[in-house]
Amino acid sequence: MANVEGAISSLDEDVAELKAKSKTTVDSVNKLEQSVDFNANDIADLKRDQLELKIDNENLKKQLLYSESYSRRENLKFICIVENTSDSVNNQNAAESSDSLQSENTKDVLFKFLEDELNITDVRKRIEFQSVYRLGKLRSSGNLRPIIARFLRYQDREKVMQKARAKLNGKDYPVFEDIPKELYELRKRQQNKLKRARQDGLRAFFSKKFPDRLYINRLYL
Repeated sequence: MANVEGAISSLDEDVAELKAKSKTTVDSVNKLEQSVDFNANDIADLKRDQLELKIDNENLKKQLLYSESYSRRENLKFICIVENTSDSVNNQNAAESSDSLQSENTKDVLFKFLEDELNITDVRKRIEFQSVYRLGKLRSSGNLRPIIARFLRYQDREKVMQKARAKLNGKDYPVFEDIPKELYELRKRQQNKLKRARQDGLRAFFSKKFPDRLYINRLYL
C-alpha cells in the first residue's frame, strides 16, 4: 500500500506539473494571439495612414497644377504655324547663344496669323503681348514648333480664343489654352463626354479655375 500511495502521489505531482505547464502554454498562446491582433491593427492603421497620405499628396499635386495653370492664364498655344527660317539675320530679338537662337520675328509671324486666319483688323494696335516665343529648340528648316503667346490683357486672350474657335474649325491651326500636360491628359479622358453633351444640346465646359473639371449644365461631373 505504501508503494501504491507513493506512486499515486508521484502521479499527482506529475499531473500538477503538467497542469502548470499547460496553463503557461495557454497564457503564452493568449499573449501571442493578442500580439497578432495588435500587429494586425497596427498594419490596418498603417495602411489607412498610407492611403490618407497618398490622397493628401495627390490633392497637393493637383493644387500645384491649378496654381501653375493660373499663372499661365494669359497664355495661348498656337500649333502648326509655319516657321520662317530665312530672316534670322534681321531678327533683332535673336539671342547670341546658338541654344536659344530665334530664326524669325515670332511676334510678327503671330500678328500676321491673327490678321490672315482670324480676320482681326488693326491687330497691332488692338492687341499687346508680354512675350511671344517658339517652344523648344530650332532644329531644322520647316519646323513647326508651337508658339506660346502671353497676352498683356486677359480680355484680349479671351477674344482671340473665341475667334479661333469660330474661324479655325476644320483647319490645321489648332489653338489651345496653355495648361500643364497633366491637366491636359485629364481633360483628354473626358473629351468624348464633352462632345456627347454638346451634341445633345447641353452646355458643357471645363472650369477655368479647375481646368480638369468638366461641367455639364453647370453640374460638376
